[in-house]
Amino acid sequence: MKHIFIINPAAGKYDRTEEFSGKIAAACASRGLDYAIHVSEKPGDCRATARRAAESGEEVRLYACGGDGTLNEVVNGAAGFANAAVTHFPGGSGNDAIKIFSEPAAFTDLDRLLDAEEARLDLIRCNGMYALNILSIGLDARIGTDIARYKRLPFVTGKG
Repeated sequence: MKHIFIINPAAGKYDRTEEFSGKIAAACASRGLDYAIHVSEKPGDCRATARRAAESGEEVRLYACGGDGTLNEVVNGAAGFANAAVTHFPGGSGNDAIKIFSEPAAFTDLDRLLDAEEARLDLIRCNGMYALNILSIGLDARIGTDIARYKRLPFVTGKG
């Protein structure tokens, strides 16, 4: 199986590409794993990378390294491909998707993610797109869309 890490440098308060890349290289090299790191450059890159990996037909585990938006793109790229598994190595502002699990902290432990058993999850489908844990419309969706403008302002932290 190939492990593909898709890093979104725009996720969260700051670019964590170097930090993630170092952790990934150390964990995968010590295990002798076949892995690749892809860094997105613009919206849609995470989805396109996931789609190319899934379309290869090779058994792949895709790691969405970023926030909920990154995870959403990777899920939408891999949806419908039985050879592609998706997990989340969080680095976003909220990381709400992992909060639905009984042990959210497990997603921040790369060694545990590399050894994790796979499980099937249902997806929510709306207008040809998939959602993993929540689908918002109206005011809630507007806030989610506009949050990127505010997340890097000084003194804007946490749930605020």
